[in-house]
Amino acid sequence: MGLDCNKLTNMKYNSLLSVCLMTALLFSCKTSEVEGIEGTTEVTFSLATDGTHHKVKSELAADYIPEVDDFTVEVFKQEGSKDKRLYRDTYPNSKDKAIKLNAGSYYMLAYHGNALGVGFGKEYAYFQAKEPFQISKDQRKVSVSATAKLYNVKVAMNYGADLLKDYPNFLITLATDKEGAKGTLSYTKNDAAKEGFIPAGTLTFTLFQDKSQVNATPDENGNIKVTAFRKTITVEPNDFITLTVNTKPAEGKLTVGIEIDKETETVTDNVEINSTYVSTEAPVVTLGDKLASTLKFHEDEDLTGALVSLKSAAGYSHVYLDFTSPYLESKGLISGLDLMNMDEATKAEMDKLGITTTEMGPDVKFAAVDFSGLSQKVKYEADPFDATFNVRVVDNNGNTVTSAPFTIKIQKLTAQVNVAEANAFARSFRGVTMTVNEGIASKFALQYRTGEGDWTTVKPESIEGNTLNFAKIGGSLLPETAYQFRSIYDNNAAEVSDNVVVTTEAAAQVGNAGFEDWTTERITIKVQLSDDRQLDWYLPYNSISNNWWAVTSKRSIVTNILATTETCVKSFPTVAYSPKEFTQGNISAHVYSVNVGKYNTDLSPFGHDNKTYVGELFIGTADDSGNHSSDGHSFASRPDKFSFKYKYTPVKNEKFYVEILFKDASGNVLFSKIDKDGAPASDWMTYNCDLNWEDLSKKVSSIYICFKSTSSDSPQVVNASTIEVAGQNFTGHFGSSLYIDDIQMIYE
Repeated sequence: MGLDCNKLTNMKYNSLLSVCLMTALLFSCKTSEVEGIEGTTEVTFSLATDGTHHKVKSELAADYIPEVDDFTVEVFKQEGSKDKRLYRDTYPNSKDKAIKLNAGSYYMLAYHGNALGVGFGKEYAYFQAKEPFQISKDQRKVSVSATAKLYNVKVAMNYGADLLKDYPNFLITLATDKEGAKGTLSYTKNDAAKEGFIPAGTLTFTLFQDKSQVNATPDENGNIKVTAFRKTITVEPNDFITLTVNTKPAEGKLTVGIEIDKETETVTDNVEINSTYVSTEAPVVTLGDKLASTLKFHEDEDLTGALVSLKSAAGYSHVYLDFTSPYLESKGLISGLDLMNMDEATKAEMDKLGITTTEMGPDVKFAAVDFSGLSQKVKYEADPFDATFNVRVVDNNGNTVTSAPFTIKIQKLTAQVNVAEANAFARSFRGVTMTVNEGIASKFALQYRTGEGDWTTVKPESIEGNTLNFAKIGGSLLPETAYQFRSIYDNNAAEVSDNVVVTTEAAAQVGNAGFEDWTTERITIKVQLSDDRQLDWYLPYNSISNNWWAVTSKRSIVTNILATTETCVKSFPTVAYSPKEFTQGNISAHVYSVNVGKYNTDLSPFGHDNKTYVGELFIGTADDSGNHSSDGHSFASRPDKFSFKYKYTPVKNEKFYVEILFKDASGNVLFSKIDKDGAPASDWMTYNCDLNWEDLSKKVSSIYICFKSTSSDSPQVVNASTIEVAGQNFTGHFGSSLYIDDIQMIYE
């Protein structure tokens, strides 16, 4: 026995989706792998849809098959037990793009709809395609094709004429064991034409009917459960199952046939049903398992089983719903409302609440009051839903039976926002997470604002269990500003957490960033065969109490020289200012290499005891010998980029040296970069360095920057060459020359 599967017009709808995914490389001071960017093999994807079921015995109707423009596309890399998602976007946003990957194992996932949805109509049809692919090292281009098919299960019902005659008020439910699935498919006698969709797995078929109690054993309270027949069915994605339910005439037997449109497997189970009933029996009212104690529910929670089952052999005259609830009274409902005789306004309000009933009437034997819709319809409010109910049944013989009281209340959904000072940058927040304590994690979002302004909502980048991970928040936030954070559930302003307040960092800059401030000091050079000489040297600050920068010039300043004339003296500092070369303001820093020594004169160009010194400008302090006595300066901000303007004239292909370093209060290095390959530039150029902050649990406490005229271990000079020093030209033995101006810390 069974019903043939619906014969659908064999229409095949194939739509080609060409998805080319490209991600942009991020430039940084050091090479680091960025999610979604891996290699040079170009991979393109194509997607089609197919509405056929197994064995191509039937096919979905055309309007059930989604357009490929409605799909979401993801690419995963297979990495052991945990796959890594490299890309996710809609098709319209992914057209004509390509993704570059290294050799390895991957798969493409394309989907449309809610994988865990349960309901009637095409909006519950869930389509999916999953196509694995491999990339070898020698491949440059790879094309992957996949076809998306129905990935949940289509369900149809067929009622026999005898079933409708013998049991005019049955209720059938179909539930799945798929974790996270919402609700059940429910059928009454008028629902045979409805096409439902439900996630694959083990389905539980349950029938409530009015002749099932003959062989049932009452419990200690004399109650008999209404559930007469229950069966589990194992189904797979893209199955189309048709359930045919009927009674055998004159035998009082219920038969259920289940036909699976895959291998034409039909399963039939029979339940013995008494063909008659005694109409003088008093009604029986049974609370479902979930109503046996106080039912505390969350929004969107599966409340299957929150039923009050009714049995009345003599049919129903009245079914009253009594309650104590300020919430329901605020909605205009009055306790003692007759569920069989509600006006339109009351019916509408009950529909808003999600409290429904099966058909009730004088000829109906079995009915149910279903409270499972509360979780889908009732949202948390300042005055939350809280009600104590009982159901009173009056049959056609005047017998009245009242259920035990039961309480149902909504629970506040809670989540903890995890944001600390270390997550606060000058213009953004990073590393923020949320821990869900009560509720469905995917329904939560993060909100932030300043003062009493409007809240900005941020969706999580990923969800791992009950933890929500958020990407970079902001990018244009205000520095040194207090921001409030809170969780929100399903955009319900009544479902929010307490505010967490964190202040952003300052958009700080280093001191004397344009090198406008200098101090000139004079040193006496003793010339053994001539008059002593006065030598100027230059310090990059105007106040010793507020100095950031230091120089190593004292290393190259020789104070005792053998020379015949004062003009023959060739002793120079290695750092000076320049009023001739600058980009902003009026001055820049000039760092250069120089060769000096005791006999470094024009009369002795080959030199004795001569040495070439590298010019060095750094954040810190230097001692009287020109050596570093301290490195770094207090600094409490984390920029995104570091830049400066420069001109560089090297000797013999030398490269200039730049170093930047950030530490926390304990001296741990949070970021460092050394570049020994500073390129030549005859005109002013901009040097950019991306600053990557990997440890978001620590704040910066100090900064160190160092510039050197050359990174060579054997610096070279040109004898008798001319160079600018503090606006004047000097002739000596000079090497590579570096001008620096306009240092900037950039915050994004």
